[in-house]
Amino acid sequence: MLYDRIVAEGREYFNKLKVDEDTESSLLDFKLSDTVGNKLGSADRKNFARALSGFSNGQGGVLVWGVDAPSPKRDEPDVVKGLKEIEKLTNFKGLLEKAIPDLVSPGIEMPLLEPIYTDKDKDTGFLAVYIGKSDGLPVHVRISKEMSDFFIRLGWSFLPMDYSMLADRFGRRPQPRLEVVVWFEKQQDETVVISLGIMNDGRGIARSAGVRLWGFYIPLGMEARPSMLLAPGASDRKSRGQTFCLPDNGTIPPGMFYLLGRSQILPAHLNNLTFPMTFQYLVFADGCSTEGEITVESAYLYKTLWLDKNGVSQPASD
Repeated sequence: MLYDRIVAEGREYFNKLKVDEDTESSLLDFKLSDTVGNKLGSADRKNFARALSGFSNGQGGVLVWGVDAPSPKRDEPDVVKGLKEIEKLTNFKGLLEKAIPDLVSPGIEMPLLEPIYTDKDKDTGFLAVYIGKSDGLPVHVRISKEMSDFFIRLGWSFLPMDYSMLADRFGRRPQPRLEVVVWFEKQQDETVVISLGIMNDGRGIARSAGVRLWGFYIPLGMEARPSMLLAPGASDRKSRGQTFCLPDNGTIPPGMFYLLGRSQILPAHLNNLTFPMTFQYLVFADGCSTEGEITVESAYLYKTLWLDKNGVSQPASD
């Protein structure tokens, strides 16, 4: 994720910005700060409000403070031309956090704000803010009568949402956000259990949910929950995949996890495991679907399953 990369690279990210002349994008916006003292500057309030609304109503994104990125020409993306470190960075971060409830409505999930210090003792540097996508009603800026609108991030700009966009969002029910979870556990009898489940991190109910896995196949049937569907047995299941669904069109409420099933791997089969183990998946529910990949690294398996470097099962150490 872009935000994680910025935080991980820290000062090095900003050292490269001006040299590379990076541009803004649909997921990235740069701003200078006009805040002085203990009151959030007028331009900062407006820019932050637009970003909170625009990224929330779009696909989410990152707002980076302390970067000068003017637009070279109309209808062209803003290009980084310089850096201006923020003084009293800790105070600036606190002012932004405190202002959020007064800038937008309805309330949004709290953004992530990470200071990138150039001199921690002097409290100077830059601020990266991650604003997530909203699955609920559209987010409205409510600073004043002069600035009261719904924004969305399109290209490299925050633009007012038109009537058709608003009609769609107000008529849309909250969406689930599904994640596939796979984990391994070693039992006392030396067997290994692989478990498969779905987590709903969204705000909507996941109806008729399920997951399709392929790219890796455990040569044993799932000891599944009743009525869970399993793809028909076939010699090419590894390429065709296996499909697991909730029974009886079941649902996963927001914030809940559903265990689809567990499967045992006998000690004799452990040596057949390949490293790393990679699963491609399609997780779906009524009205939404997400594709992805899960890679289980060998280091995790060694620690969890007590395997030696050749993949052979070893007794647990006391």
